[in-house]
Amino acid sequence: MRLRSDVSHLLNTNEVPTKIEVATVQNALDSLTGRISTLRSQLERLEEQHRHHRAILSPMRRIPLEVLAEIFVLVCRPIQSEYDRRTVINLGLVCKSWRAATLLAHRLWTGISFTPDDPWSIYDRVVSWFKNSGSLPKSLEYDATLNYCECSDDVGESCISRHLALAKLLVNSPPLDHFTLVVNSTQCFREWADIIGMSSLRPLRSRSSSRPWDNLRSFNLTFNAEYACEYEWDNSSDPAESIFFGLPPSITSFELCLPPMRATFADEEERSRAALNVPAQVLERLTTFTIRSDWYGTKVLPMLKHCTNLETLTFDFKFKSPLLFEGSHPLILLPRLRTLRIRHTTDIDLLRYLQAPALLHLDLVLCDGELKFADTLIEFLDVSNARPALQSLRIYNLRIPSDASASPTSPPFSALRSRKSSSRMMALSSLMRTERRVM
Repeated sequence: MRLRSDVSHLLNTNEVPTKIEVATVQNALDSLTGRISTLRSQLERLEEQHRHHRAILSPMRRIPLEVLAEIFVLVCRPIQSEYDRRTVINLGLVCKSWRAATLLAHRLWTGISFTPDDPWSIYDRVVSWFKNSGSLPKSLEYDATLNYCECSDDVGESCISRHLALAKLLVNSPPLDHFTLVVNSTQCFREWADIIGMSSLRPLRSRSSSRPWDNLRSFNLTFNAEYACEYEWDNSSDPAESIFFGLPPSITSFELCLPPMRATFADEEERSRAALNVPAQVLERLTTFTIRSDWYGTKVLPMLKHCTNLETLTFDFKFKSPLLFEGSHPLILLPRLRTLRIRHTTDIDLLRYLQAPALLHLDLVLCDGELKFADTLIEFLDVSNARPALQSLRIYNLRIPSDASASPTSPPFSALRSRKSSSRMMALSSLMRTERRVM
């Protein structure tokens, strides 16, 4: 819009406009502002149409539902809390195809976690959730990490482990492959075990030929570390009276996480007397066994002599020496062990008591580990005759003095080189990956 001729001379000068000229210019500005607003609205509408049309050509539309489903599986947790379940539901609310992708990804629906704060109605939600998992193995987690239980304080107090929905899920629900139970104390574990067999649930058991609990393959039992100082560790020295005696015969994978030693026991004498006493009939069936404990005197080694079918064994000693209060033990043969993992320990003296002729993978995560442990490692491999078949050796957090050679081909690692020559075998030194921390 051009200004009227009677004010156009003001465009290139600094003259002060008259009142009539001011009014004329203001009218022109108002007209220009109106046109700009109209054109801006038209531009926004055109840009919106442009975005919508570009969305039609988006590569996301061409991603197969199977690929989209795999992406969803990668971004979601395998065992899902209430928050995680909302994430899955929200993914399905984006559009019809995303909803179809979430339903296609059966693995999204295989694991669910709930807490003592969840109501009885959680049972129906869990069963409904599992229906979308198809025939895949299902996992259940009951987590009391954030809940203090008063069952040990006063007689008659209800235990948070006696959750009726949990009991019903283990008695009358879709078959379970894995179950994780997080409790505060041995008393809570006993309360939970009691409710599984309580008389009020017998009608539920009669409706099913077998309970999910009775056919469980994998079990993770964790004793809450948050309130360890509040509870007494109470387990019988008689394996027949042990809290672990009632584990179902179907379990082949068992993970046991014990509470912190110093918070659980008042003195060294109590610590040395502490008993685990996992029954031999339970240990003999295990193919995978994981124990996480910083206890002294846990009598771990005597348990291992019963683990004749183990294929994977993991120790996490939580930055303590596992054999500090252990006496002498005969060599323990683990004939089928393929993978041995030792986590967070100041030494690997445990290897002095083991023989694993079928070992393929050895994984060591040390805390301030030094080169001096090499003799123990070499002796273990020789006693087990594991050098020819060993496929991988990982040593993490190894402390190497600044004046020592870091090369795995130099002493003391040169002794790990395979003595047999074969096109299918490599020197163990070339298979070993170390993280060097120079002192």
